[in-house]
Amino acid sequence: MRNLHTALVGMSLDRQIKVSTPHSFGILSSSSTPSTGKFRKGYDTIVLKPLLSFLRATSSPFIINPYPFFGCSADTHDYALFRPNTALKLLGFSDLAIVIVETDDALGLNISPKVVLVMSIALNQ
Repeated sequence: MRNLHTALVGMSLDRQIKVSTPHSFGILSSSSTPSTGKFRKGYDTIVLKPLLSFLRATSSPFIINPYPFFGCSADTHDYALFRPNTALKLLGFSDLAIVIVETDDALGLNISPKVVLVMSIALNQ
């Protein structure tokens, strides 16, 4: 990621193109709700803290791929949107933008129209 960012800087494209990488909810030791979530011990300080420092320094977002529609309901849309997020706050990175990826109903799970509307509005803000 650093090499790619350095190449973008050399081409004066670092402000237009951000470098990041997606993560699954597997990076959390607890994910029952993002507001109580914590990153896995060891992984939090050894892997994520340097990565989050890079993201902050380059104004790049933290990307999460939560597969939110598995069990998603009107009551759990904050979970699917990874908000509010304590895991980032605990490491001192509550200021990072969070980007959610893969939030469609490609599996045909017949998600409630209300949930789809709430998620669509939240993702397009």
